[in-house]
Amino acid sequence: MKRFLLPEGKGYKANLHCHTTVSDGKKTPSEIKKMYQEQGYSIVAFTDHEVLLDHADLCDEHFLALNGYETSIKEEQVSTDSRPLMRVHHINLIKRRPHDTVQVCFFPENFTPGNCASYLPFVHYTGDICRYEYSTAFVNHLIEEAHKNGFLVHYNHPHWSGQTPEDVLALSGLDGIELLNTDTYYYGDRNAAFYGELAKRGLRAYAVAGDDNHNGENDVFGCYTVIKAPSLAYEDVTGALAKGNAYASTGAEIKSLYVENGTLFVHTSPAAAIVLSSAGREHFEVKGVGGYVDRAAFPLDFSRLGGFFRVEVHTASGKAAYSRAYYPDEVIE
Repeated sequence: MKRFLLPEGKGYKANLHCHTTVSDGKKTPSEIKKMYQEQGYSIVAFTDHEVLLDHADLCDEHFLALNGYETSIKEEQVSTDSRPLMRVHHINLIKRRPHDTVQVCFFPENFTPGNCASYLPFVHYTGDICRYEYSTAFVNHLIEEAHKNGFLVHYNHPHWSGQTPEDVLALSGLDGIELLNTDTYYYGDRNAAFYGELAKRGLRAYAVAGDDNHNGENDVFGCYTVIKAPSLAYEDVTGALAKGNAYASTGAEIKSLYVENGTLFVHTSPAAAIVLSSAGREHFEVKGVGGYVDRAAFPLDFSRLGGFFRVEVHTASGKAAYSRAYYPDEVIE
């Protein structure tokens, strides 16, 4: 019997990290919708700094706006100077249900990027004013409060934020890790190895990608998440994300991923190589004749793979796709 690791059917192209004129972006939400739809996107998560708005007015049968915001827990809690070497936990909080605009852990000093401050009188929080603290305990408190109030929690661009795998591993309950980020690419945030290190050390989180677009020119359409959801309805999409039914991409596709009789079958867009990476030093690769391959089959021997495996797809032009890590209890009947 086939066990699908990615559901069959349509995959929706999504930018899960986006800034607009609500905070420090240069494009309005409506302009963002138009830009991304023209490039084949069906979903944008609007994650302006500190401000959660309901963007239901942008939704239609072909486009879904997810509501969220990005919050920052800085090593030094200052409002005016980002300091290039200062470490920061950057976290995207995405609401699992539509029309819910309640935020958590209100820290007014964070309302500094762009137009954030002008929205301060209109944001809705649960709980009291708190002072953010750059500590594992506080970040874990924030994550716990976020989950209680219906958010998915994604950890953003760890390299650009000055974080090590140990820093991220100390956090409990992260749903997703940003494996690809267009805006921080040159800081190392297109690096599957960081995600692999987290998985090796026990973190179970799905892999996501986003542009982190601000100016709408050189920071757009670089990487995206494909979400395999039953429909474009809001909770179908966030529910699919919560299950890890997604993969990160810079342009390659994972069309099908399933296990049958102890073998992993992969169907992709045309590629130069399909790679099975493991928790250990072993990896397995299928290369195409003349640089073309779109199918691979890998026996799943966890005595060699270790605690998990993940799939990478690489094209001759440098495009790639990355699955999340999959574990024995997900694939062995």
